[in-house]
Amino acid sequence: MQSKHKGCCRAFTVRSQEWYAKCIDDQERLEEITIGMFDSAGGSTGNFTVYWTFIAQQAVPRLEAFDDSWNALWQFKDLLEWMASLDAVGRTPTPEIFIAKLKSLKILDRTTRVKPSE
Repeated sequence: MQSKHKGCCRAFTVRSQEWYAKCIDDQERLEEITIGMFDSAGGSTGNFTVYWTFIAQQAVPRLEAFDDSWNALWQFKDLLEWMASLDAVGRTPTPEIFIAKLKSLKILDRTTRVKPSE
């Protein structure tokens, strides 16, 4: 099952910290973290997104994954177990807590904070 992701690493990006973030005007999504299997050139063999949105005046995370990324999702069983453990006790992580967990699982932060030279 790993062959699709050969040469890739587990990584994530944080939309609000990307160099272009100030250009985004999206009131629906408070934060967006894309997680997946990335190659050294920045491409992805599969990724999924957790984004925070308001429901009943509370910021809550939502997981979104297209069918061509389900195998990538499977590579993050440790993250999914942690998410399930929060759900079991009724806790909702903030983006900051989520990012800290990603880092504790040694998932690489690939957020581009400085505009690449043209």
